[in-house]
Amino acid sequence: MRIKSLLIGSQIAVAFLVGIPPAVAELPDPTCIPPVVRTEAECIFDIWGYVYDVDGKPFPGIVVSDGGQSDITDTHGFYNVHAFGFDTYRLTASKHGCSSDVKTVQVTPATVLEENGNRQDFHMPCRIDTP
Repeated sequence: MRIKSLLIGSQIAVAFLVGIPPAVAELPDPTCIPPVVRTEAECIFDIWGYVYDVDGKPFPGIVVSDGGQSDITDTHGFYNVHAFGFDTYRLTASKHGCSSDVKTVQVTPATVLEENGNRQDFHMPCRIDTP
């Protein structure tokens, strides 16, 4: 279990336990929308999920990128990409020899507060053993 904090202004309003999904270190003030951005650290959110192959198996070694930030899936197919501020992010999951999968994720104050609000899974059109 991890502790997730909700910040409103500069005060902690709520602290609660969350389960298995990765924790967002601290949920910042919704003033992360330019031009009112505070510090960069207060406006970092996680977009995370899992990548599966055509058979539904976790797919390790897939690059998931938003064009700036990227991550490579682990043995469970898990990835985590940082989002800087509230915005719409276009994520691409790719592997050489396999068609890419593209998804759009909108990071908003509402999605940040939902347990799986910034989760985006991918289903690749190839198998793990694709060279």
